[in-house]
Amino acid sequence: MWTSLYRGVSATGGGLSHLSGDIYREVAFIAYHFGWSREEIMKMPHGERKSWISQISQINQTINASQKAKQLQKEGGEHVGFYS
Repeated sequence: MWTSLYRGVSATGGGLSHLSGDIYREVAFIAYHFGWSREEIMKMPHGERKSWISQISQINQTINASQKAKQLQKEGGEHVGFYS
């Protein structure tokens, strides 16, 4: 028996639980970082959610690299980068 899930996506059997797990992870990730509601995120096509996840990940990588550089400067004092 086919079950309609979201905007024409259908699944049978075990595929439903795997798909729903992915959706929960996507919604949780976007909602946590941007504060958007579940309803707003669920209205997005899958490809759009994936694009936002990619953008959030890039933002996080930039922030983390910046924080790491600042921490290295604190630990190494004024000489960090002096010999590079």
